[in-house]
Amino acid sequence: MTFWIFYFLLNAFDVVAVLSGRYYVETKNKFYKWNSVLFFALSAFMVYKLMAFKETAVISILWISLSTILILVYCRIVFKEKISFSQAIGMAFIAGGVLLV
Repeated sequence: MTFWIFYFLLNAFDVVAVLSGRYYVETKNKFYKWNSVLFFALSAFMVYKLMAFKETAVISILWISLSTILILVYCRIVFKEKISFSQAIGMAFIAGGVLLV
């Protein structure tokens, strides 16, 4: 149970960090810049905490895969970015790969 809580927090922190960075690039508001730095640091701390539960490779695969899908979907909704056919296929492969892990 604790693993999944840390895993959820890791993905949430990572998504907030990446999106804050995107907002900073668009607005040049320093709040978003420092918010991005803070949440990347929190993501690193969550990776450290998760290492007590599983191997580093498994944690990385789970983390990167879910974060990638969440960021693509969020950017589609908020920034109106297009998801190409190849990105959609990539998300399907990512989801399939996670199921194998």
